[in-house]
Amino acid sequence: MVFDTFQNDTATLKAFGRDFGGNASVLLTFDVKCDVQFQVKRTTNSAGEEINTFATAFITPKPQLDQLPTYDQWQFEYDGVQYQVERFKRVRYPASSAISHYELELR
Repeated sequence: MVFDTFQNDTATLKAFGRDFGGNASVLLTFDVKCDVQFQVKRTTNSAGEEINTFATAFITPKPQLDQLPTYDQWQFEYDGVQYQVERFKRVRYPASSAISHYELELR
């Protein structure tokens, strides 16, 4: 895939959930191939609030990502810095159900 040629970096993606006490706990951790573009962008989060994000990460599809349920929170670690994932978007090929890549809005 042409998209994969631009995936020069590796980052760690973590999925968080809540335990019985309501505390956040890491449920999954895995490495992803990515390309990160730093830019301030005004967007809305899952609660509908307007926020600023500071980077967009483009991630190569992985079987683990395709089958994941929705988690409470995602964290993206890149170059030793941890970012909170505000939006997790699946981008599909035109006229197809196959996933081209994922776009993560980070803050």
